[in-house]
Amino acid sequence: MQRWLSITLIFLLAACTQAPIQQTPIETQANYWQQLGNAINVQPSASIPRSSSLGLDAAGNPVVSWQEFNSTTNISSIYVKRWDGSNWVPLGGAINVDLTRDAYYPSLAVNSLGNPIVAFMQCVDGIEGCSNYNIYVKRWNGASWQPLGSHLDLVESESTNYPSLALDSSGNPAVSWEELGNVYVKHWNGANWEPLGSALDVNPTLGAGLPSLAIDWSNNPVVTWLENDGFENKIYVKRWNGANWEPLGTELGVSGNYLSIAINGSGNPVVAWQQCIEFHELGFCSASDISIRSWSGTSWTLLPGVSGYNPSLKVNTFGNLVLGWHNCVSVSSGGLCTNVNTFVSRLNVSTWIPFGTAVDVNLSSFARYPSLALDGSGNPVVSWEEAAGVYVKRFISNAWQPLGDELDFTTALDSTNSVIARKSNNLPVVAWSEVDATNGSRNIHVKEWTGSAWNKVGSGPLDRNVLRNALNPSIAMRSDNQPVVAWHEANNVYVKRWSGTTWANIGGALDTVLTDAAFHPSIALDTVNLPVVAYMENGDIRVKKASGVLGTSTWLSSFGTTPLDQSALNTAYAPKLALKSDNNPIVAWYEDSGTSLDIHVKEWKGDEWNILGTVIETNIANDAIDIVLAIRSDDTPVIAWGEEGNVRVKRWDGSAWIPLGGVIDKVAANDASIPAIDLRTDDNPVVSWQEWNGTSYDVWVKRWNGTRWVLVSTTSVDKVSTQSAGSPSIILKTNNNPFVSWQEFDGVSNNIYVKQF
Repeated sequence: MQRWLSITLIFLLAACTQAPIQQTPIETQANYWQQLGNAINVQPSASIPRSSSLGLDAAGNPVVSWQEFNSTTNISSIYVKRWDGSNWVPLGGAINVDLTRDAYYPSLAVNSLGNPIVAFMQCVDGIEGCSNYNIYVKRWNGASWQPLGSHLDLVESESTNYPSLALDSSGNPAVSWEELGNVYVKHWNGANWEPLGSALDVNPTLGAGLPSLAIDWSNNPVVTWLENDGFENKIYVKRWNGANWEPLGTELGVSGNYLSIAINGSGNPVVAWQQCIEFHELGFCSASDISIRSWSGTSWTLLPGVSGYNPSLKVNTFGNLVLGWHNCVSVSSGGLCTNVNTFVSRLNVSTWIPFGTAVDVNLSSFARYPSLALDGSGNPVVSWEEAAGVYVKRFISNAWQPLGDELDFTTALDSTNSVIARKSNNLPVVAWSEVDATNGSRNIHVKEWTGSAWNKVGSGPLDRNVLRNALNPSIAMRSDNQPVVAWHEANNVYVKRWSGTTWANIGGALDTVLTDAAFHPSIALDTVNLPVVAYMENGDIRVKKASGVLGTSTWLSSFGTTPLDQSALNTAYAPKLALKSDNNPIVAWYEDSGTSLDIHVKEWKGDEWNILGTVIETNIANDAIDIVLAIRSDDTPVIAWGEEGNVRVKRWDGSAWIPLGGVIDKVAANDASIPAIDLRTDDNPVVSWQEWNGTSYDVWVKRWNGTRWVLVSTTSVDKVSTQSAGSPSIILKTNNNPFVSWQEFDGVSNNIYVKQF
């Protein structure tokens, strides 16, 4: 064992001297690493955990084994815990054969019954420092750990090390290990351990060890291992054919360590290892790459690698390689590593695509030695060692991640009308209306997400007078990432801008006649950050533009003084405004014709308002409401609306309104309403809406893929699916993944929440 310990030490030193890898985080349609509980060690304050080995049960819950050295008892023991969905549950206590002697290097797999099987090496001679280890295997039967036979060693008095375990299709384990400088394999036949041939070594006169084992599609073990000729480590692979060990080619590489083997989508092995590429002047390895080769059936093919250490290799259900590893991310002036992070990526043809960023709990602490497993969707689950703890995270893809909890200040009082915007760094900002606990009036509040918490923007509400009701905020972001908010208060429309320290008024009330009722503002900012607002006043739709951005600003009728309404005799409602690239507005609203509510759209042509087509609803006899509007890169509008219990979308092609599919509801027979819209970088819309499920409302999101509407996630956005959720607002990040804010009734009041995809 001492020979391989010395080799291992060299590579541990290497992990402390590697130049930092340049990681480029890529947000895919997946989203985030979810931490499962805290450190799983039995005694986090008095132990040194190492060598975690991870598997998943039939329900996809991780089961982890690890070695833990207790500094009080000076004994290293093997433990196993299972995640039950909310907590780490220990499976018995230490599984050592002799609890008074050290046990190391567990290798775990989980059978079809969900029960883990663990191979490990156990000290048997009682000598201080231990000079003799045997390999044992135990299986959890649902209540206790049962040994599978006796030790695996060929010669009990000789030390055996570094077991690697895998299960065949019947759930029976095969184990490889190092003994007397050779590599051996045994298979459990259900009653006994059967040796599979003799030693695998290519050159029995060299030292061989550190094997890694997998089971191929024919239930045959495939093993990779190292042989050291006194100068360097050479890597070999053999496969059991039922009678003999067949070599797969010649040596794969040299100067290798820490091997990991997996079976690819063609049933052939893929091997990853860390390979020293540069030595420090003091003699230890100062830079290492992870090399990967795939067996074609006749030869080994070089695959793209990464810089780093300790690979853990798996193949997902689509045949793609997934790799976990750790790497140095910062070095001292003397070339020593000052921080190590753990990463997971997927190979896409020739490019490794990261699953999020580093998995570390604390990016400034050393996180290393990952063990990787893949769930049924191909998403990784990883365990690793960090800051004297073993941690586990799983990658959540195609799911909604909550950003904190509710935004409300008083959760027992109603909060509604949330609207969401984002800064250029993809951090969202939300405005909403909330009942004040002291005076009972509704006030407008704004919060911004810092990346870890919601911070209030300003010391109090935006309202001109907090004793009056303030409702229906509309928000836009300046180019300096400061929000501008419009709202209506006491029958007037106002606008404020966040200066970085205070909320500053932009002019006075927008109302043309202050005694008239003004409601439902919709705000956008032009290319120099001047706000343009559409609003409803005395039953008409008007649009005004600020002359400046501070309190001395006035509101100008830059787009004419005549209301936009189709008929001055009709009442017009709830306008939505967006600006084209030339700063000219497009406005949509709905208007009471006397027989139905109809949607109209106009654009400012520089000197007059031009109507875009006729009414856009599918049936002019139907009521069409809840309009939302976005502008494509070609300056043409896309509109979503609610009509007779369905949500629909159309776009203007320059001469007519073109429907994008039919109703976008998840279930067309359900009542769907109150859409929100934003456009992807390819100009295809993403729409959120509320929909009745038979007992409550849910919030859903779909995107238009050019030919049809596709659910962004198969789960609704809601915090609790049995509570009514609605009135969503949506904004897309730069990678086209959405943020959604919404209100949800908890049985007492509506609260505001935000999730990201």
